[in-house]
Amino acid sequence: MSYMDWDKVYELWRAGESAFVQGQHRTAAELYRQATEKADTSSHVPTWLRGVMRRSFADELTTLERLREALAVLSEMPKTTEDGFRACCVYGSMTDQIEIGIRLPVNLAAVERACEQADAYFRAAGERDWQSRLLYYRAELLYHRGLYREALALAQEGAVYASNGCPKLWPSTHMWGLFRISLALGDFEEAKRHRDAWVSKYDAEDKHGPARYAYYYVMGARLARAEGKAKGAVECARAGAETLAGADWGDARFLLGCEQVRAYLFAGQHAHAGTHLARLAHARRSESAHRRYSFALLLGDYHLARARAAAGLPTFDEEFGRTGERPRESVGSTVPEVARARRAYGEALKVGAWIDEKLVCSVRTEEVGGRLARLSQVKRAAA
Repeated sequence: MSYMDWDKVYELWRAGESAFVQGQHRTAAELYRQATEKADTSSHVPTWLRGVMRRSFADELTTLERLREALAVLSEMPKTTEDGFRACCVYGSMTDQIEIGIRLPVNLAAVERACEQADAYFRAAGERDWQSRLLYYRAELLYHRGLYREALALAQEGAVYASNGCPKLWPSTHMWGLFRISLALGDFEEAKRHRDAWVSKYDAEDKHGPARYAYYYVMGARLARAEGKAKGAVECARAGAETLAGADWGDARFLLGCEQVRAYLFAGQHAHAGTHLARLAHARRSESAHRRYSFALLLGDYHLARARAAAGLPTFDEEFGRTGERPRESVGSTVPEVARARRAYGEALKVGAWIDEKLVCSVRTEEVGGRLARLSQVKRAAA
């Protein structure tokens, strides 16, 4: 074996890991790409290491929302260990593809079929702890379908089996999933418990950095809004954004950007909300329909908030149904804001209905319907 090739691949991979934790995802993706190519073209690099490099590269492509490119990278991973790939990498690749299928999303039947194949594989491999990863993604699928009770049961089971071993999902990631499900169920005390558990799990893990710790601020800002604390939401979202000042993109940055917009809207600070909303505009072109839907809905909520202000109504958090104070900023006429909100919600409905059809549910269709009903109420109040 040529240790020079091995050392070069490992050096690139380690540099990619460092870039990842700092939120430099484009740099990380390029480093992982180089590591993958170096590993693939060297006969001296063992097959199992090529699998690790390929999965690292695909993971960063997923973070950058280059989802179909990530699938193409993973498609070259085998479904068996016959060629020298480790079973954990084969199983990890299978579940990576499930994650991407949910993010796009693809048809429910296709995701469920992929889950069944991964389930059969880990059982045949005899690695019981591996099921935590599959349980997490199955819970994610149920969460996106609005089946929160069923999602909670699977997420709780997945958290029990969570470990730091390969092919891992960080134990803190399981707490993040439980946090979101608890919020969706309206159980804020349980959400707080999972936020606190996230901190203890994260502290015990071996990969730290602003791109990971930012989730703490996302959770804090959401809890503040859920409790009707606009000022606390603004402060928490702002602090989280400061930790990610050097990050180029990624889930945490998008989520914190959305939190800043929602916090400022709840606080009646529309100018600040508009500034942060503009920075998320490229989400319109995301390969993830969930991301495109989230942006369109947020844009509609921005114009609805301005319509409420123009009508003299207090602020209102659209996600948690909390009423705030009357905004101090001057806003123009209600009519154009209602029209802009209706257009944005129309786009959200189009994308949301497509997702609902794929996932066999009506979550987003109903969500937009609720927004449109409140928009009509604002229009009547201003008349």
